[in-house]
Amino acid sequence: MISIVVAEQEPRGFGILEEFAAQAEALGGEVLLATSREEDSLPIANVRRIQARSDSLVPELWRDGLREAKNPFVALTTATMRPRANWLKALMDAMNETGALAVGGSILPAAGLRPLDSALYLARYANYANPSTKTWPAGENAIYRREHLMRLERIWSTGFWETEVYRFLSSENIGLERKAVLEYSGGAEWRSTLARRFRHGKRYGSTRGKSRLRALAAPLTPAILGFRTLRVLVGGPSPAGLDLRAFPAWLAVTTAWSIGEGLGLATRSA
Repeated sequence: MISIVVAEQEPRGFGILEEFAAQAEALGGEVLLATSREEDSLPIANVRRIQARSDSLVPELWRDGLREAKNPFVALTTATMRPRANWLKALMDAMNETGALAVGGSILPAAGLRPLDSALYLARYANYANPSTKTWPAGENAIYRREHLMRLERIWSTGFWETEVYRFLSSENIGLERKAVLEYSGGAEWRSTLARRFRHGKRYGSTRGKSRLRALAAPLTPAILGFRTLRVLVGGPSPAGLDLRAFPAWLAVTTAWSIGEGLGLATRSA
């Protein structure tokens, strides 16, 4: 019934992968691990490895997994996420009950995150601690009808950037199930994290249209992201598990993004 595509950029061990495999097996599904991991086989039943380049970004890994998936439903996530009980069943139940083309869930921080991990959570996932129906699902916690995604393959042929795909889905076709919870488990490393945020920002900037004004405004990105994050945290109880010393790391992460975004905008506007 379902394929779970797990994007793995750095070897993470097999514990979390086993949890995804168990939930997939309970629903007659499988796990596709899109990774640069070089093991000939995986010591977990119901898991297939998809060989990827070592410099692949997560959207590129999702693209590779989508092309290999054969089941009618596909869930996307990463090896940095740990599923809570009944995560996959909650997503599937919401799909069946609503008839939506895509359904997203919640992302909470795991206990005891380090400052860099907390910074990444705040920069990337804070909106999904208690997502609203107006928030598009994070690619890291979403399920899709594969048949419909394949009709849009030209949109994600260079990488499954979920916001670009959602533009081709009406709001009525995108659902939300807050009970489908993943926990961000962290494990980020400084060098690779900053490099990836730069590359993501550059990719984002290159898709925003030609505008020298936007390129000049790119240095304001940390302030804008900071305002959005603060608004989320002030709007309700802060998620437990975050390290309050994360501000310097958060500033580094958002600055790397803004530099990349500015370069992407400048390149497109040239």
